[in-house]
Amino acid sequence: LYFIPFLDKYLNCCILNLYSIEMSVKSEECSDSDSEWVKDLELAVAADCDFNTVRLLAENRPLSDKLRSSAWQCHCDLTHYTWLKRVLHKPDPFIGHEELFNLLEQHEIRSACIKISEMFGNSESDRLALVSNLESVITLYCKNQNVCFTNDNGWTDILQLLTTLRLSKSELYRVFFTVTTKYIPKDCSTNGKVFDLFRLLLLYHEPELSAFLDSVKISPEDYSKKWFNSLFTSSCKLNVALKILDVYLQQADPFQVFFMALIILINSKNQILLMKGKSKSYIAESIAALPYQLQVDDIEDFYQIMQYYCNRTPQSFRRDFHGPLFGSNFTEVIQPAFLPTLCLPISAQELLPLVVGYRNQGIQLAVIDTRPSNQFSSGHISGAYHLDTSQLLTDPPQFEDLAADMERKIESVFPDAHWCFFSSGLEEDDSICYMCISYFLKRGKRYICMASGGYQVLHHLLKDHLVSYLESHDSKQCFICKKNNSAAAAAATCTTTTTTATATASSIPSAYIEEMSVVSKLDNFENAASSYSASVLKRLKNALKKSANENEKRNAHVKASDRYGQPYRGKTSVFSIVEGDSSEEESDDEFGERVSEKEIVVLEEVLNNSDVLNYFECQQVEKDGKHFETYLVVKEDALLVLRVAVCKKGEAYIMAKHPLDAIHKITSGRMFPELLTFTFFCENDASQNGPYIVERYIVPKSGDCAKSVKQAILNNCTEIVIFVFSSKVVSGFVRYRVDFLYTGSTFLLVSSGLHMVGSEMNAFLLASTKFLKHLKSCRNLKL
Repeated sequence: LYFIPFLDKYLNCCILNLYSIEMSVKSEECSDSDSEWVKDLELAVAADCDFNTVRLLAENRPLSDKLRSSAWQCHCDLTHYTWLKRVLHKPDPFIGHEELFNLLEQHEIRSACIKISEMFGNSESDRLALVSNLESVITLYCKNQNVCFTNDNGWTDILQLLTTLRLSKSELYRVFFTVTTKYIPKDCSTNGKVFDLFRLLLLYHEPELSAFLDSVKISPEDYSKKWFNSLFTSSCKLNVALKILDVYLQQADPFQVFFMALIILINSKNQILLMKGKSKSYIAESIAALPYQLQVDDIEDFYQIMQYYCNRTPQSFRRDFHGPLFGSNFTEVIQPAFLPTLCLPISAQELLPLVVGYRNQGIQLAVIDTRPSNQFSSGHISGAYHLDTSQLLTDPPQFEDLAADMERKIESVFPDAHWCFFSSGLEEDDSICYMCISYFLKRGKRYICMASGGYQVLHHLLKDHLVSYLESHDSKQCFICKKNNSAAAAAATCTTTTTTATATASSIPSAYIEEMSVVSKLDNFENAASSYSASVLKRLKNALKKSANENEKRNAHVKASDRYGQPYRGKTSVFSIVEGDSSEEESDDEFGERVSEKEIVVLEEVLNNSDVLNYFECQQVEKDGKHFETYLVVKEDALLVLRVAVCKKGEAYIMAKHPLDAIHKITSGRMFPELLTFTFFCENDASQNGPYIVERYIVPKSGDCAKSVKQAILNNCTEIVIFVFSSKVVSGFVRYRVDFLYTGSTFLLVSSGLHMVGSEMNAFLLASTKFLKHLKSCRNLKL
């Protein structure tokens, strides 16, 4: 009788939360297909494979402790990076160097190494050997790179992590060298450029949070310095830091540390805003400690969300900031003094796809042209919105009405548009444009950027195609064309434009525009499949075929002359959705009941059907991080996935139709509740032991969505079975852990609590029966 009130109360809570998101920790059990890639990777590493093979087989998944050491060395052997060849081609970096510990800061280096050795609790001889290796690595690095050691530069945190891999001294140096030179920003000092960039990214995605931190005079340097100079190794638990770097090194993208930091802040936005009124030091310390909340099971969702935000950010900042932060391969580096600090800059080259009529679904750019009316009428980007900024000073109320009207027009076409402010490039016009940008930022408007150089740079890039690609271009009225009519003015304009633009060309490079429209793929894998097992060869062959087809279609015959400087840093395919234009109809989908030639429907008609119980707007997120505007439609017997057609307003593609009895479970990340993960039984195999397929969606109303789907499942259920099994595992949060699993027409109520005997079993059955009777009263169910 003692247990009945407790169980009754708990099961009543289950009734209230039956349709809520399952927040339990995800199981670490691996299916046969999951373990297969581990075996293949072991064979590949044993055969001394290269970086691309490791990245292909691992597919951005965390690695086991057994594989981590070898795989990380493969990640660091990126010989196609010319700046690494000097080090990696040497069999031993210590050969030819006298190991003299004679730096001015040698005492500090040795003290730091001793602290690291004490953390591992080894024997005295092991500690001495470890201290010697660590001190040798740091000393040689300082001498080779001509830098000084400081206790707060993050090196000791990284070395502490790398020590767990049990590398030799030369291997430790190579991995440490690669991590510090390729992935850690060069300038993490006070007011460094790394924090300027991070503030711009935060302002772009979360202006409200950025404004709050500015209001309490907290800069990114106050809370994120350790994040950047140690790649979060000093801010996370050791096992979490290792898993983060497993995936991070597979990405081979140094800028992802910015998006890791961005996601930490965005996910904790409400928690940070509630600190209003607290001291500056308290807020900064609280934010700095946020990464400690990450758990190993959060890493997959963490990278999924990170890639989502990465794909929703203009990529020009990579070109602009790569040189100042990581060293540059570009012939020209934009100096920080010329970069706007009011909002995120975007290059005119990134507008070229929009100019020629291509729209990227990941970033729906809306160009806000703030030039005077006479300049706008003499030539502008097709589809640009003109905003008369002169009234911002002369008639503010009228400007507010114009701005509100323009915002309504943009939202009617692109509800989640990214605004790119576009000025003439003249100093007097840019100052007004900055005031206009400030006006919208103060109102908390997200996704605001500004085209660097404005109309002047774009005019130069299109100089041989002005009539074709600029709407209403009038050479007699265009102020740049009028300048070019005189030889002296033309020479001056050429000089000015060349320094402002990052490249010059006589025509629009078609290959460059194609590159801008897709995420760059993995490098060539043709030499990767030389001596591996049949399963490895099969995986490599499939990936090569897909990569070759896409590269042939998108990046074929790209000439050096067709490029402006260097291409943007490639984002490897991690968790994305293939953004669809014409290729959308040809993509190979893996999930659910697919339509071979995707059926297109009128969206409004489907949503208004009588058998539709509910629908939710969301973003479908696939493995490489790309996303599609999607509708999840909950029907009486199925879950319908509709992908909005980019070029066909009001229409959508039927991407999947999942029967309700194919839904295995719905989960939500503990750290990222908006990311819903649907697990389905494979087609033609609805057995519980069959393989699963997974789809992920970012749903603003995730709780309502999960409730609606589970309600539909319950309504469709015809039988409920209680399955009770004993277990010695004690649940850490409740005495009896109850799960609800739906298989076909059966709803299972599972208890996996303590081994129950006697009165405990009777109490559980009594309470369960009461609960089931409640369900039966809702619907005629067989018990």
